[in-house]
Amino acid sequence: FDMHELITAQILDKTWIGPLWLRRGMSAFYGMIERAAVERFDAIVLAESRYLEEMLRRYDPERDKFTLVRNFPVLSVIRSRREPVPREDGFTVIYVGGLSGSRGIDRLIEAVAEVGGTWLWLVGGWASEAFRQRCEALPGYGRVRYKGQVRMDEVYEHIRAADLGACVLHPLPNYTVTEPIKTYEYLACDLPLLLSDFPYWRDRFGPWAWFVDPMDTGSIAHGIRMAQGDPEGRRRKAEHGRRVVEQERSWEHERQSLFDLYQRLLA
Repeated sequence: FDMHELITAQILDKTWIGPLWLRRGMSAFYGMIERAAVERFDAIVLAESRYLEEMLRRYDPERDKFTLVRNFPVLSVIRSRREPVPREDGFTVIYVGGLSGSRGIDRLIEAVAEVGGTWLWLVGGWASEAFRQRCEALPGYGRVRYKGQVRMDEVYEHIRAADLGACVLHPLPNYTVTEPIKTYEYLACDLPLLLSDFPYWRDRFGPWAWFVDPMDTGSIAHGIRMAQGDPEGRRRKAEHGRRVVEQERSWEHERQSLFDLYQRLLA
């Protein structure tokens, strides 16, 4: 079983399901199914370090079934250059991924409007038509360039043409302990980071990011100003982060764990 989320925690974040009591009940019900499944699977592949910690806490007798294969970027794809994307005449912040309120897109738009000479590129699909219309009605949307949904191998040319990679997720339980692959993709393309100020993220991404309160537009704007005004800091953070991704946090480095798992199962 290839497990890319802590589903029991993720269910609690899905407000569209209904009130909290209903989400708690569904989470507990899924937990029972998960326990029965774990006992029957030969192997469970986990995509993030935090997931492994949680699964071992829940299912210690089954610990030999769990293998960590982290969801890191594929450097061979990132390095295959395509047609360059023209740069903006100004400082460019980019966000790649799903466009929703819980991912801080509306506050990011508002923050960019407060920082002179700054553009925001959005690459991805809108969570809903209603949220898209709400964002387009914000005064700061005039500083947005919506790129739409872009092929994976073309996304990296957009990232390379920007100055700062943003990921300002709201402090939901399932977000605060995740490692978004977009952070490593930004770094692999020589971009420093603008991130939500979560303790886990400070531990994982501290040397390469400016940290902000994702619920405070002023804090996000301040973080953008700090990055905009420090080109040497951007270069230093990006260069260090790229080296770490290339040496430790790429798919080329991580895939051996999956190969080893296949060998154990076949044996």
